[in-house]
Amino acid sequence: MKALNITLSIVIFLLAAASAVFSYFLFEKRAQFVSSHNAMAAAIRENSVALDPSSEITMDKLAHHKHVELGGHLALFKKQVNAVIEQRNSMADSLRHISSVAASKGPNPSAEEYRSLEKTSANINRVQNQVRSVVEGRNGTTRAVVALARAYRVTIQGEKLNTAVDYEASNEALSPLKAFINSVVRNKETYRNTLGLIARASGRTINVSDKNGATDAKAVLSAVQKKANEVAGLKRDLTRVQSENRKLTASNRTKDKQLSAAARSLTDTRNALRDLKTSIGVAQDFVPWKPGSVDARSRLFGKVTGVNRELGYFVIDLGAKSVVYQVSNKKRLPVKLNLSTDVEVMVVRGTENNSDPKLWLKEDGSVIDSVELAKRDEFVASSRLKRIGESESVLDIPVGADIKVGDLVLYKTIKK
Repeated sequence: MKALNITLSIVIFLLAAASAVFSYFLFEKRAQFVSSHNAMAAAIRENSVALDPSSEITMDKLAHHKHVELGGHLALFKKQVNAVIEQRNSMADSLRHISSVAASKGPNPSAEEYRSLEKTSANINRVQNQVRSVVEGRNGTTRAVVALARAYRVTIQGEKLNTAVDYEASNEALSPLKAFINSVVRNKETYRNTLGLIARASGRTINVSDKNGATDAKAVLSAVQKKANEVAGLKRDLTRVQSENRKLTASNRTKDKQLSAAARSLTDTRNALRDLKTSIGVAQDFVPWKPGSVDARSRLFGKVTGVNRELGYFVIDLGAKSVVYQVSNKKRLPVKLNLSTDVEVMVVRGTENNSDPKLWLKEDGSVIDSVELAKRDEFVASSRLKRIGESESVLDIPVGADIKVGDLVLYKTIKK
C-alpha cells in the first residue's frame, strides 16, 4: 500500500511538473498569438482605412478578446476589398478601352494584363503617353486648322475648339470655317458655270467638272487667250486707224487752213488781177497764160538759122529769153516760153508766103496756133532741144531728115 501511495505521489508530482511546464509554454504561445493577432488587426485596420477613410473597422473591434464579433468585422473588410477589386477591374477596363481608342497602331494588352498589379504602373504610363500623344495631335490639328482659317481671313478660337466636349461644341467652334467653306462651294459652282459661259462666248463648248477642273480651266484659258489675242489685234488695228485718223484730221485741218489761206490768196490775186487788168486796159475775162504753159508754147514759132550735117545738129532762133505775146484789147502781153530740154519741136516747110510774119497772126493780133500751121505746111522732122542759149538753141538732126535754113519751127502738139 505504501508503495502504491509512493508511486501515485510520484506520478502526481510528475503530472504537476508537466502541467506547470505545459502551462508555461501555453502562456508563451498565447502571448505570441495575441501579439500576432494585434499586428494582423493593425494591418487590417490600416488597409481598411486606406481603402475607405470612413471605415468603421477599429482596433477595438478587432481585439482578440472579441473573437466572436471578429467574423462580422472581417466580412466588412472583405466587402471593401471586393469593392476595390471591382473599381480596379473597372479602371483597368477603362484604361484598356482608352488605349484601344488612343493607339491607332500596335497590339493592345489583354484585360488580365491591365488587371495585374505588377503591370499597373506600366499600363498607366503607356495610356498616359498615348493620351498625351492624342492631345498633342489634337492641339497640332487645332493649330493647323486655325492657321488655315487665318490664311483665308477666317477667325477660329483654338482654345474653344480644344475644350469642346461634344460634336455640337466642336461644330460651333468650327462654324466660321464651315460658313467660309460653304461660300467657297457656292462660289466654285458659280465659277464653274461662269467658265462654261466664257468658254461658249469664246467659241468653245466645255462642261467644267470637279474631276477635270484644271484641264477644263486650261482649255477655257486657251480659248480666252485666243479671243484676247484677236481683241488685242483689233485694238492694235483700231489704235492704228485712230492714229491715222488723227493724222488725217490734223492734215485736213492743216489743208483746210491752207485752202482757206489759198482761197484768201486767190481772192486777193483775183482782186489784184482785176485791178491790174483795169490798169493795163485788158478785158476782165482775160486769162493770162502761165510762163512755160502749153497755151504759151503752142504759140511758139521760130526759124532754122543754121544746119551742120557733118556734126548732126541744127540751130533755131529760140532760147531761154524767147517769149510769145498774148493779145487782149489789141494789147500784146509778153509770156516767157521757159524752154527746157524736154520740149519737143517740129520743123515744117511751107510756101514762100509763110515767111511773112503777118501770116502768123490772126485778126485779133494773136499768133496762129502751131497746130493750124502744121496742118497746112509740109512736115519735115521733130526733135528735142539739146542745148539752150539765151536766144538760140541746138537740136540733133533726126536720121534722114532734110532740114534747111529758113524752115519754120513750131511746138509739137500733133504728130504727122
